[in-house]
Amino acid sequence: MSDKTMEMLTEWGWAGVTLIVGLVITTIIVMLVRKTLSRTKLEPILQSFVVSATKVVCMIMVAIITLEKIGVNPSSFITVMGVTGAAVALAVKDTLSNIAGGLMIIATHPFRQGDLVEIDGKLGAVEMTNLIRTSLRTPDGKEIEVPNNLMSNAILINYSAKDIRRVDLDIQVSHGTDMRMLEDILMAVADSTDLVLDDPAPAFGVRSITDGCERADFMVWCKTEKYWDAYYFMHEAVDTAMDEAGIMRPVAKREVFVKKG
Repeated sequence: MSDKTMEMLTEWGWAGVTLIVGLVITTIIVMLVRKTLSRTKLEPILQSFVVSATKVVCMIMVAIITLEKIGVNPSSFITVMGVTGAAVALAVKDTLSNIAGGLMIIATHPFRQGDLVEIDGKLGAVEMTNLIRTSLRTPDGKEIEVPNNLMSNAILINYSAKDIRRVDLDIQVSHGTDMRMLEDILMAVADSTDLVLDDPAPAFGVRSITDGCERADFMVWCKTEKYWDAYYFMHEAVDTAMDEAGIMRPVAKREVFVKKG
């Protein structure tokens, strides 16, 4: 066997040893990173991303060192990898945009699992966020999959972000109604339930007065998790209280003209 053949076999042998050792070290590093992250408060999806990125970086380093052992110029390999990476990035730019959006969501925490949010006119509770999409569950049970680039860039309303929410009632009564009496009735309804908070206090105000209708706003505050309970209670109780007090609602009028002949 010639010296050149022996030298080649030696190079390939060392390359094989380097590859095996590199894979073992990569496995150990990934295990250590995963164990360390599990002790932190990072979101599980971010932990998974960091672990995956660590594994990829380690594998690339192992590949470069292994190729160098068999005489391959690492700079050429890096150049090929760069060109390939650019081509792949161009082909999957939308996916990469969603991944970037997912990381932004994880980093900034604009919402958490279970929060009721509105995005691009869609309302739902957050069920799950991964690197690509966020799943929302609508009040009527539909599931909406929203791309993360939209979740991170569009205007988002989080109804669960604060501890309290305001319930707004649009009250319409007939012209000539005693608005002071109406305010007293509404305040009594608010005082009758623990769903309505004393602080901030309920607020009443007359919005507009026309020939056939007077409109008033009545606003009360409640705990966020009790919003819909307070919403439905107030509407029903206010309607009942106004009926008992004999307060009339505006009635739509329609004029009919009969043309003879």
